[in-house]
Parts: sequence; C-alpha cells; structure tokens
Amino acid sequence: KCAATAQETKSLNFDVLCGSAGYLLPALVNGCSGGINGLAGILGQELCDLYSAYQEGKFEKAREIQARIIKPDILLLAELGPPGLKSAMDMMGYFGGHCRRPILPTSEKDKLRITEVLRKAGYL
Repeated sequence: KCAATAQETKSLNFDVLCGSAGYLLPALVNGCSGGINGLAGILGQELCDLYSAYQEGKFEKAREIQARIIKPDILLLAELGPPGLKSAMDMMGYFGGHCRRPILPTSEKDKLRITEVLRKAGYL
C-alpha cells in the first residue's frame, strides 16, 4: 500500500513514509521517502545505516541490514507490541520501563523469546 501511494503521489511533492522497519528497504525501492519505525527505539543506528546504504547505492549492504531486522521487528512490534519493545530497550541498555495500565508487562517466556531473536540477529 505504501508503494502504491508513493507511485500515485510521485508528481505531487508528497513524501510517503512506511510504518514498519520490516519492509523499509522494499518501501524505499518502490518510491517511499523513509519510514516511521518503532524499532528505531532499539535499532536506530541500524535503520539509519540501511537508509544510508540505500541512498549510496550499496544495495547488498542495505539488503543484509534489512534481513537482520525483519525477525526482531515482527516479534517486538507485530506480536508483542509496546511491552515487547520496552523489554528489548531494557535488555539493550536503554530505559524502556513499564507500560501504563491496562497493558500488561512482558511475560518471562516472551522475554526469553526476545533475547533469542536479538541474539540470533546479532544485537545482543
């Protein structure tokens, strides 16, 4: 949908931003200007590196970064939401803290899943 909107508004001086780091590179390739990505809370530099690699024509580097961030993005944002992202922030040395009620904290089982996914991707 982002790519279609980017193509439809190409001549209107209108920037389209994708909403998931999980498809940032395909969105850029298809005309989006960038993204607004929750994953930047823990992988901000990684997302900047992906964007820079794309802008510099280093497509293989951009593809490698994209491949590494897909699983963390799916787990933390699509599956676990704010509690998962906050737990990942805590694990990576940032302050994630607790979600406000009625949102429940991340379960211990899900914290183990987060640790595993971030380790496999090379971030922990």
